[in-house]
Amino acid sequence: MPAVWICATIAFAVLLAGDFAPFKELARHYLKTLVLIPKYQWIDGVYWSLCVEIFFYGFILGLLIANRFCQLELFIGVIGVVSALVGIMFTVSLFGPTLFASIRPILERIHYSWIPQLFLIEHGCLFALGAYLWLLLFKGISLRRLAIASVCFVGGYIETLWVAADQAGRVVMPLQTMVPPVIWLIAVLLIIASIAMNDRVYAWAGGLVGPIRMLGLMTYPLYLIHTTVGSAAVLILHNRGVPRFLALLIAMAICLLASWIVAATLEPRLKQHLRPILRALEGRLGRGARIAFLLQTTTPAAP
Repeated sequence: MPAVWICATIAFAVLLAGDFAPFKELARHYLKTLVLIPKYQWIDGVYWSLCVEIFFYGFILGLLIANRFCQLELFIGVIGVVSALVGIMFTVSLFGPTLFASIRPILERIHYSWIPQLFLIEHGCLFALGAYLWLLLFKGISLRRLAIASVCFVGGYIETLWVAADQAGRVVMPLQTMVPPVIWLIAVLLIIASIAMNDRVYAWAGGLVGPIRMLGLMTYPLYLIHTTVGSAAVLILHNRGVPRFLALLIAMAICLLASWIVAATLEPRLKQHLRPILRALEGRLGRGARIAFLLQTTTPAAP
């Protein structure tokens, strides 16, 4: 949350200074963003993914409270398979109108409504793929894990392909719709490689570990500000006569610098001030017998 509060404030200030929308409208979106109200619209569209993440964590919290954490693997597997099958059926129905015609309205409602997104019907296969990659790499290979990971992988690939085709239809410039799915595939392979080769890369990096870690920490604030701050910087610079590609490069540099300031300075300081408050809250909550186990530092046994 500290990064959300900081980056949302930066976006609010940029949009307000640029007079991109009325103050009352910006203020409403800004306040919704600070607490991550799940329904659109926020100060920046990228915050939708954080609302989906919070609902996922909410499901995990529900398992903990119900003392069913041992069923986490099954729970995530069901979410992933259902999400993948829904995505596959929806995509097939687009290319073959006669297929799944009877449930086509339901599939469209799922893909064009914000509520199914929160319940992971659309993106659950991506969460599940990450979880099952972890299980396969750290807990061992089994036929069930491989099967679920494969279904989720197909669902994630098809979802990326569909989103790419949908976005290509909304812009006036030619886009290769196969490029985003290939990038996603490469990213998944890099995640696997980074886990499998982590110790060797860590030893090889030596003194570069700190800077590399900082680059990783910068990706989160960069994700939160790149569209609003970046787009505003490009627009302002280009309107003042800066060539568009030079304006783009300067805007990228501004976003990277802002991300470094947030990751290296602003967020750590805010966390430092919040830590005593959170510890006091944990102390109060920990006195309740029903939820005290949630605040234990021991890691629950993995399934």
